[in-house]
Amino acid sequence: EQTSADIQKYQNIVNKNRNADSLQFPLPSQRTEPRAARSSASTKQIPSVYKPMNKLEQQVNDMLAKAGVATDIQAAETEQRKLEELEKTAGEPRSKEQLLAHAREVARMR
Repeated sequence: EQTSADIQKYQNIVNKNRNADSLQFPLPSQRTEPRAARSSASTKQIPSVYKPMNKLEQQVNDMLAKAGVATDIQAAETEQRKLEELEKTAGEPRSKEQLLAHAREVARMR
């Protein structure tokens, strides 16, 4: 009976979603902050302003910290340095050997 009562709470929502032309995820009732606030930060700023928003995110964050995995800020800085290096070398001419090595690397990644 408890299960039936739990199911009945959501039956209206389920029926509404089944009859809808399209669904948007996350559902408006699940959003935690306005869309404008989410999209205003650049990708470079996001790691520095990130804060776990629920218990699960906090637990994951704690496990990553205990495991010594790079934090979001460290990962973003590393990616930024790699990107800057690539941008510096992008305009330089490459030798035939470098082009072949790059093609092998790209093929290996696929």
